[in-house]
Amino acid sequence: MPSVLLDKIQLAELSIKQGQHLLTLRQIKQSDYWWKTLIKKSHEDYVASHLVNPMIKMADSNWAANTNDALMDISVALVTGDQILSYTYSFEDLPNVLTFSWFGGTSTANLWILQAEQIQWAIEHHFKKLSGEFDNSDPLA
Repeated sequence: MPSVLLDKIQLAELSIKQGQHLLTLRQIKQSDYWWKTLIKKSHEDYVASHLVNPMIKMADSNWAANTNDALMDISVALVTGDQILSYTYSFEDLPNVLTFSWFGGTSTANLWILQAEQIQWAIEHHFKKLSGEFDNSDPLA
């Protein structure tokens, strides 16, 4: 997977708009509504971006198992009202390396707001690199 040193990333000054807020994976899992919504949306987005190389069919509950190793205390979603504007699952696949995986949203602008917050969190928690799985069939990649 490609990677970059976190101290080489220049974050744009993006701000969360009024009515929007961030939720960590821990917070998402504490809400049946948000958990089911995130799993359903991320599963649907993943399937849609892999039409050329389809994944095996699986239930949302099986898809949810893919998140078992995801970091719990980093923001995973930018939301407003009852809508997920963007999401990115984050993992620590290697020591001090934050890995972005399975992301999506309503726009790249919303995704950038979330990911800028996630990068800032990683820097504050002494991560050194950012890596990610970027699929060229995904319109937000």
